[in-house]
Amino acid sequence: MSTYGGIDRSTYGLSGIYTATAGAMSLTTLRTKYAACTHGNAKPTLIPTTKVNWARYEALCSAATTSGQVIYTNTGYPQMTRTGIVPSVQALKGQRGFDVLYFSGTPMVIDESCPANYLLMLNTDFLAFYGLKSTDPNYKPVKFAQGSIDSVYSDVPKTTGFSFSGFNTPIDQYAKVGHILLMGNLICSNPRTQGIEISYTS
Repeated sequence: MSTYGGIDRSTYGLSGIYTATAGAMSLTTLRTKYAACTHGNAKPTLIPTTKVNWARYEALCSAATTSGQVIYTNTGYPQMTRTGIVPSVQALKGQRGFDVLYFSGTPMVIDESCPANYLLMLNTDFLAFYGLKSTDPNYKPVKFAQGSIDSVYSDVPKTTGFSFSGFNTPIDQYAKVGHILLMGNLICSNPRTQGIEISYTS
């Protein structure tokens, strides 16, 4: 869409940061994009990318400084676990290679759903999912929290977006079936803090 909240996206920097470098990943290109997504104290909080791009950045980190490898060997490498990122002081020691990488304090993680050559710089503080009610009266909303969304349209109820059809008995079956729907919109309240690189090739 060319507008955001009725305002042209080219006004006030609402278009977000989109780049097609078409070439080699370097610390310079990463820094340029990171700086473009940083405004005041708002900076990217997560950098999802592909396995290939992650390996490219690992190579940059390994080549950038040998002393960095020595420090990690002594203090341990940050690790990604099911409960989150384990800091280096609690991680494995005496190994080579990286498990979790950071760029300017922001974790870079592998996302297997990320398209080839893509690298995103996201500020999750400005991303939110807002559920929508089903227009079918037979589907009842399922609420897990109370509250409302600040809006020019007065009180808009905030729901998780889940609706349940209730249990129905299919024809000629000794069973019951229920449908659960999830409807809503992923909203970004500050697009200029989000970035995407689509064409790192080496």
